[in-house]
Amino acid sequence: MKYDCDSKIITFFIKAFSLIALFLILAACEKSYTSLSDLLDDLNEIPAGQRQQILDRFIIRQNNFPVVEDSTAYFILREKRNTDVYLSGDMNGWAKDSIALHRIESADLYMVKQSYPLDARLEYKFIVNGKYILDPLNSYKDRGGFGKNSVLMMPDYIFPTEILAQRAITKGTIDTITFKSWILKDTRDILYYHHPQADKDAPLIIFHDGGEYLEYACCNNILDNLINDGQIPPLNAMFVNPIDRAKEYWLNDAYLRMLFKELLPFVKRKYNLSDLIKTGMGGASLGGLITLYALKDYSQNLNFIFSQSGSFWADDEAILNIIKQLPSINTIIYLDYGSFEGTADTHKYLIQLLKEKSVHFSYGVYNEGHNWGSWRAHLDEALKFVFTE
Repeated sequence: MKYDCDSKIITFFIKAFSLIALFLILAACEKSYTSLSDLLDDLNEIPAGQRQQILDRFIIRQNNFPVVEDSTAYFILREKRNTDVYLSGDMNGWAKDSIALHRIESADLYMVKQSYPLDARLEYKFIVNGKYILDPLNSYKDRGGFGKNSVLMMPDYIFPTEILAQRAITKGTIDTITFKSWILKDTRDILYYHHPQADKDAPLIIFHDGGEYLEYACCNNILDNLINDGQIPPLNAMFVNPIDRAKEYWLNDAYLRMLFKELLPFVKRKYNLSDLIKTGMGGASLGGLITLYALKDYSQNLNFIFSQSGSFWADDEAILNIIKQLPSINTIIYLDYGSFEGTADTHKYLIQLLKEKSVHFSYGVYNEGHNWGSWRAHLDEALKFVFTE
């Protein structure tokens, strides 16, 4: 009898534990996850046939992608095929195969987990079977000279509201001028911004990649807003479009002669500007490179300059030697670059040179990449600094 009693007890506990296990599995399947990290921790306990449903239910409830939890970003791609999927963007210098997404077992999802600074903004694409695609789940996209990219904005990233157009403020007008150069033997369009409050003695800024500063950096909105708020004086601006960008901005003396010997005098005559106006110049990437190079022969013509993500890699030794050899620099200088660009060493060396020469300068380093999203977000810092005096 004892044996029969023990057998019944054992049978009872087996059934009980089985029911508890089944209950836990069902509870896991019905659990409403608010954290992707918690869901992934439980994933191996969820029956293979239920994983797709649980993951889909979580994804449907999300408003933003990639899914960000503190400093961790989860990149997710729906893909039924068994194929190679990679993440390519500012975070890895747009390398093709350095960050692989891995398929979740028994689900049509690929995923990779990455950690970034809390204020980072990064542009990216997926590479699926060798083809670049935007992130289908991410509604945030941005444009640049090479097309659209998906955008990751970490929790502490601050959106630059100064890029937004405002209705009830005084705005500048933009003229299109066709200019023919005898030095370069070419013809190009110049876009001229004139603020109604700017007189003939107002400052003038020359922007390289002018059309892109207007199209991708919303530069006219930034100028309008900063002038309206009294953060910079009313001014005029000349947005110069390149014809052969790589040639003109690659330490090109003839291009600079055209600017200072032909175009600048032409614009001053056309708009009746004073010969004594404060004049500045700025650009991004190669436009930042040619801006700094201009100090070699035209520092006396430039009251201020700014370089955003200057492409010093193009010829860092040449540009650094030029700055080093200048006996003095009276031009006000602003520099910025992204921590994900890979140019920190050259920028740090340049900053040290400027300190040694007692140049009036400032700089910004941002957890971003080499793109117009970064340049427009920090253009206001450049403009406000160069007009501090």
